[in-house]
Amino acid sequence: MHLLDLPPEVLVIICSHVDWHDLLCGTGLTSRLLHDLVHESNALWRMMYKKFCHYSALQDTDDVFDMPFLCLDDVQRHPDEASLHQSWKARCMRSLQEDARFSYGKVGREIMCRHNGWIMGCHVAADGTLATAGSDRKVIIWSPQSNLPGYEVVRILYGHTDWARCVRLSRDRIISGGCDKQVRLWDRESGALIQTMDHQGWVNAVAIGDDIALSGSDDHLVKLWRADNGNMLHEMRGHTDNVCCMDMCDSFAVSGGADMRIRLWDLARAECVHVLIGHTNWVRGVRMQDSLIISSASDKTLRVWDGRSPDGPVATLRGHKDFVKCVDFSGWKVVSGSTDMVIQSWDLRAMAPLRQLGRHDGDIECLAFSATKNSTITGGRDSCVLVHTW
Repeated sequence: MHLLDLPPEVLVIICSHVDWHDLLCGTGLTSRLLHDLVHESNALWRMMYKKFCHYSALQDTDDVFDMPFLCLDDVQRHPDEASLHQSWKARCMRSLQEDARFSYGKVGREIMCRHNGWIMGCHVAADGTLATAGSDRKVIIWSPQSNLPGYEVVRILYGHTDWARCVRLSRDRIISGGCDKQVRLWDRESGALIQTMDHQGWVNAVAIGDDIALSGSDDHLVKLWRADNGNMLHEMRGHTDNVCCMDMCDSFAVSGGADMRIRLWDLARAECVHVLIGHTNWVRGVRMQDSLIISSASDKTLRVWDGRSPDGPVATLRGHKDFVKCVDFSGWKVVSGSTDMVIQSWDLRAMAPLRQLGRHDGDIECLAFSATKNSTITGGRDSCVLVHTW
């Protein structure tokens, strides 16, 4: 039997195992049937997206692909069933191009210096808005510039009476914490202060969602607050030393501290469900997406964890020469910053270092991915916010 005599659904499965570049370039040289199949098959491009673009380190996600994977913009842009394959193909090609730029492309660098001290915290919201916190006691809100890699200042929030160490954004709130032992909740639209909340030690980490907010402090506590008005809901105990970092995803949160432990919290019950043990020094940074958790620590490593299991790390990533102060990730792409002044990228598929994206002229204290700009924002003790665009 000739290959072209096979049913189209079988050809689709065979083509899905071919390298995407060969698939696009070679099919036109074989037959019109294969050419049309490659360029018009919605099922094929859905398989290609799953194989080459969609990444999950921990779980099989076949069920995700049982339905069209389209955002609202795609539905509005392609309302008829016949054009759905264009969304899959465009999504696949766009993702592959972005991945190539992250891995091999030239890295642009934009320097922004509006703080008068060390940059201690930063966060990028889903809409691309950037927030930074510094030792100059300021929290600065930045708006992305259209068609340019940099940002422009739209608001400076004053109120902290000592270093501002951390900041996070939600849709309508800003939360910050500092060495004044206070957590401050702000209205994002107006910049007005809504509430000031207290800890008994430096506030090193904050996180916020639509309904709840979190803070972690040198007083060993993780506090749970209402995001609308700042009223305290719970004090969550478990850490035996300073709480240094935290993140949240849906109804779960994760925190790390100087006790070398990472704690996974069920926010609905306000209790710890897992303690992750493996680091041999302070846990300085932690991020979570679904069940995947990545941490960085003063033991010079990053560790990858499955939040569903209390077992040890899935992988340990080595490459930095000093304390790893911060980490962020998106899919398989991981970026970390260290007191060795290097911004290092990693490939989570290979569990290995990829390349250096750049350097600071001092310790790197914070970083964040910006999905809207295909970039990483970093801040450090050189008083500069750097935008590394690939």
